[in-house]
Amino acid sequence: MCHRTFIPNYNFCFYIQPIDENNRKITLNLWNEKVNEFKGKKEDINAIKNAKIGEYNYIKNVSLINSSRVSINPGVPEATKIRE
Repeated sequence: MCHRTFIPNYNFCFYIQPIDENNRKITLNLWNEKVNEFKGKKEDINAIKNAKIGEYNYIKNVSLINSSRVSINPGVPEATKIRE
């Protein structure tokens, strides 16, 4: 589920999802063309490479940048462990 927020001159949305087996939460921020490019669903595991990491109100956030790469449901052991 994407929560869209209006920011003048930007297309922005964010997702909040569990990040690991301890159910820690993280916000995934998508900006501009990344909003329409992102094809992940609520139940998917997303591996993200080369993104900007920050924190706001004690919640970690990841923002995709131009060089970011997203793998949806990657075939790595960590993804399988999180899904279980």
